[in-house]
Amino acid sequence: MKESTTTATDQPSEISEFEYQVLKPDSGHTSLETTEALQEKYLWMLSDLIDRAVGGEPETRCNTIVFLDKSARPLAWMMRKFWDELAPQERNPENGELQTVAMPEFRFASIDRLDWRVDRSKEFSEGGMRDPKDSDINGLRAVFQTRDKNVLDGRNVLIVDEQSESGDTLTVAQKLFEEAFPSSNIKGASWVTHPYKIDEKTGDKVYVIEEIPVWYPLRNSDKTQVDDTGRGVYSVVPYERRSEAFRRRFPEESNQFVSSRPKNQRDLTKVDRQQLERLEFEYSQANSEAEKRMLRFKIDSIRYSRKDEKSEQLKREIGAMLIDFTTGKLKPAVVTNRETINGLPAREYHAQAILKRTRQPRGSK
Repeated sequence: MKESTTTATDQPSEISEFEYQVLKPDSGHTSLETTEALQEKYLWMLSDLIDRAVGGEPETRCNTIVFLDKSARPLAWMMRKFWDELAPQERNPENGELQTVAMPEFRFASIDRLDWRVDRSKEFSEGGMRDPKDSDINGLRAVFQTRDKNVLDGRNVLIVDEQSESGDTLTVAQKLFEEAFPSSNIKGASWVTHPYKIDEKTGDKVYVIEEIPVWYPLRNSDKTQVDDTGRGVYSVVPYERRSEAFRRRFPEESNQFVSSRPKNQRDLTKVDRQQLERLEFEYSQANSEAEKRMLRFKIDSIRYSRKDEKSEQLKREIGAMLIDFTTGKLKPAVVTNRETINGLPAREYHAQAILKRTRQPRGSK
């Protein structure tokens, strides 16, 4: 990253030499043409989401955000990184000092709308939603259960989906959480919402999808997913393939709500698999519990020690984007109640942001 002495009030054309590989536009994800325009739009949407979570009166503020795996997890990274820059501000009633509203706790849950449709090819509005079983509700509660309490009981919870087409994912997520945590106030919000129109001939909904998060893998022509990496977690794996520690921590009915770390067996090299076969054989022949625990640790270390390099790259790019924001290269519209934005009085910052957008090339807004 190239250091610059440019202040936030300047209008530089280039500040950093960082080369974005993920947080940049391409025809498969966006209609925007420049990296700056894409990132400024993301930050505008992020500020709006933060304001919906904690704007307004203290008693109604969200104190826990549940991001839906797997694709909302990068949004959580972005929110955490930019919280101090974009979250609402308020005056401390005791000393009058300006402070940023406290960041909620972040939690995660995996919920796939297709698993809850009566007919997987039809939206809830057309084919119906299957009712949760007691085991589903108990399984979801167990995900957030500690030894002496449940961390979601009595909370103001916001469930965040990174994008919404039919709204089915948020619909089922809210229903599940409302039943699992009846003492909590449950709300839902999406970061990107796709509008739709009705086909005059067929009467079907036709979604107008102009933007999808750039960390989404593109799909083949047969609609199969190309890549499961890049977002910090993988799809849920079968319960019997989980680690021994996981099975001790969660009952089987919780498995559907817990994504897998990006370290499962399908990513292992030939050498890794050979080592696993040897260790699993030794485990089957072990006589003592102590020896089994040692071998199980070695087995899990191989199965669950690999990183998702694409998600690590995305994290680095979010950090670079923060630098580009704080040094003045990025000046997104900010939807939040702040007296100061990036070190400037809010009115002055907004004036500069508007001026910058009017100078952007056509098609970059």
